[in-house]
Formats: sequence, C-alpha cells, structure tokens
Amino acid sequence: MLMAMITRFAAKVEIKRRRLVATAVAGVFLLGALVFAVSAVWLALAAELGAIFANMICAAVLALVGIIILLVGRPRRLKAVPPVATTAAVPPAAPGAPVAPVASSTLFGEIMGAFAAGSELGRSMRR
Repeated sequence: MLMAMITRFAAKVEIKRRRLVATAVAGVFLLGALVFAVSAVWLALAAELGAIFANMICAAVLALVGIIILLVGRPRRLKAVPPVATTAAVPPAAPGAPVAPVASSTLFGEIMGAFAAGSELGRSMRR
C-alpha cells in the first residue's frame, strides 16, 4: 500500500515538473514575441512621432500592463468574520471525564478538537 502511494505521488510530481518546464519554455518564447512586437510598434511610432515620443508611449503601455498584472495577481483581502457568540462558560471537566471536542471556526480549533477526540478514543481503547 505504501509503495502504491509513493508511486502515485512520484507520478504527480513528474506531471507537475513537465507542466512547469513547458510553462517556462512557453514563457521564454512569449517574452521573445513581446520584445519583437514592442520593437515593431516602436519603429512605427518613431517614424510618425519621433524616437522620444515612441519611447514614452511604449514605456507607458508596458508600465500600465505591468501594474494591471500586479493588481490582478495581488491576494484579495478577506472580509472580517464576526466572532462566534458563546452562550455560557463551560465548567472545567472532572479528572478522568471524557473531553468533548471544542467547537471553533478556526483551523487550529478544529485540529485541537480532533486531537482531543482521538486522544479520548485512544484512552478508551486501552482500558
């Protein structure tokens, strides 16, 4: 069973590696195409408006595209979640009493609840 899991994991890693290499190679070719496209636009603008204005227009367009890409790739701000209201304080459990998992909206609380439930289950199996 462990070997099957390792084999599946290795196959997934290989697929990810191939996609990464293909994306990198495609990125290099797309960057080359962008360079030639900017060069052609610059030559056309330089013939009409002059070299200085052609440089300014190309720089402004590239800067605008870069800013748009940065804004699109920026992580979104999460909206604040209101805290969970508790009805009453829970008294501490007696020694040796089963521990109920704690309900929480956070991942840490869920992990701790699962740990407490599993720990209690393990203790009950040993008895």
